[in-house]
Amino acid sequence: MSTELLIELPPSVADARQHFAQRCLQIAHQHNEFDIRSFFREVDWQSIENEDQPSVAKYSSTPDQASPTLIVPGLSGDTVSAIVGPFMCARNEMAVRGYHTEVVWLNGRTGCDTNADTLQREVRKFADKHASQINIIGYSKGCTDVLHMLANHPDTHSHIKAVVSLGGIVAGSPLADTTPNWLRKIVQYFPLPTSTFGDGRAIQDLTCQYREQWLQQHTLPSTIRYASIAAVPTPERVSRILRSPYRQLSRYSRYNDSQVVAQNTLLPVGEVLATVNADHWAIVLPFSKRWSALFTRWLIDQNRFPRTLLLQAIIDHLSQDAATS
Repeated sequence: MSTELLIELPPSVADARQHFAQRCLQIAHQHNEFDIRSFFREVDWQSIENEDQPSVAKYSSTPDQASPTLIVPGLSGDTVSAIVGPFMCARNEMAVRGYHTEVVWLNGRTGCDTNADTLQREVRKFADKHASQINIIGYSKGCTDVLHMLANHPDTHSHIKAVVSLGGIVAGSPLADTTPNWLRKIVQYFPLPTSTFGDGRAIQDLTCQYREQWLQQHTLPSTIRYASIAAVPTPERVSRILRSPYRQLSRYSRYNDSQVVAQNTLLPVGEVLATVNADHWAIVLPFSKRWSALFTRWLIDQNRFPRTLLLQAIIDHLSQDAATS
């Protein structure tokens, strides 16, 4: 295993990457998936493969043990929902395997407090529908929206079992700090057929200064389990269309996924499940399965990633008691 430190874990965050990688490998074997080792970094695969099989089996979970899972998209996610959505193909495969996952479509051009109000209603509705506590996976800005919901709506806490940051913008992104005003106005007002106008806060809420201040002023509720997955691609794993923001963020840290620095995706408490070798889009959005081969060959040329495996591994992991993990 490489000794290079990609992310530094604060004392309040546990390192569950070996355990999670073991689970991923087991799921891959069960479903005859392609080799997954190159997609996970900072994992001692030799140690995992040398363990006795009975020790692997004890981590297995079944769909009936898993909590229903709500997925919250990122910035402008609703504007392209008809073309590509988070785990779009993976969710169908998970449904066949017996898991319950849904996407809640918020206004992708609206600030976090406004989206938190909508999310509060959707969380209560989803939990009531399944008569169960739920998991929430927040992707990119979706994670930020989730954090604001937890702060603004304490009535949701009892409905939530776990929250996962998947490439989430927890501590802000330098890209938001440097976004020119004209581009912010386009994000807010440009007419789109599937989205209403924004409120002018979508990008402002993602700046490093605002997020750091917000985190200092708010404490995450202790009744909920937390986990984070950071994307830390090697340069050759970044799609051509994302290489410019990847290089821009590399001025702050070369450990970034083209949209957010890896360190800034970590929730301040809980576990880190993985540092994956994929860019910000590849971990969640199946462009290569939804768009033309010509487009994905030249612009989104690094979109291959075991998304179904990752989604199942997250849900299975959360179905286990935190003490066991």
